[in-house]
Amino acid sequence: MTTWALDIQRGWRLGLVFVVGLVLLAAVLIVTVALNSLTILTFLLSLVAIAALAGAGVISYWLWGLVNASYTMDRNAVVIHWGGYMHQIPLAEIREVLRGSEVEGLRLQSLFCWPGYLVGRGSAPALGQILFYATQPLDAQLILRAESGTYAISPIDWEGFITAFSERMELGATQDVTAVSTHPAFLDWPIWQDQMALGLWGSSLVVLALLVAGLCGLYPFLPPEIPLQITREGEILRMTGAGRIFYFALLGVLFLLVNGGAGMYFYQRERDHAIAYFFWSGTLLLQGSLWVAAVAVLLNL
Repeated sequence: MTTWALDIQRGWRLGLVFVVGLVLLAAVLIVTVALNSLTILTFLLSLVAIAALAGAGVISYWLWGLVNASYTMDRNAVVIHWGGYMHQIPLAEIREVLRGSEVEGLRLQSLFCWPGYLVGRGSAPALGQILFYATQPLDAQLILRAESGTYAISPIDWEGFITAFSERMELGATQDVTAVSTHPAFLDWPIWQDQMALGLWGSSLVVLALLVAGLCGLYPFLPPEIPLQITREGEILRMTGAGRIFYFALLGVLFLLVNGGAGMYFYQRERDHAIAYFFWSGTLLLQGSLWVAAVAVLLNL
């Protein structure tokens, strides 16, 4: 079996610059938020910081795939390795190998790319859907058209790859192999197809985010002390600092983590997801109750 290297340097370096840039942006925003009073602006800056950290995490995962990328070929198959993805393409199923420059009418779809990193889907009238696992522009790519699909790759020694492919085709296969494609296991989690579960999670997150946004927006206008405990008759039992209003947000986070985690546990272990839905519905109701409690406190100022 021969391994065909691909040039990852440019894609790796640029990707690393993106990660570092996003982390630094998040750090600056976090420091800015920490040094300023809580307002709706600092809330929005916090959301941007969270998004920047999430983006850095996603790009880091893509870079892990790039670092662990390779193409291998023996007399039976070409195998594309890219992080958690693997595509085994039997040589007997490959109908032609084209230069990328020969492809006409190429359209890129769902492609995650920057210079030195091209992964995703595309299509061309004569080839149909194409899966890209490459680090070079189209002109420096090879297109493998097989019965199981069409793949775009970019070995450094593309001429040697074509020569080796022709030699192995002439020699013939030593054993029968089938087309196989694998991907990370988390993509097969049933929750991604469960609209009710995603709806409950999403609704809880939105209600919590709106609560935090509302509290941040009102905080600059609150008096130094606010009533934290009130009787049904409206009698104030306990006054506390205005910052304690954010206890409602903290409780919301705890409800989301505890109930959400418990629901996820039962969702993964039980075929009947009713218990998980119960926990997640409870999370949404608890988030709503925090809104009621916060409004009650604010109305008694």
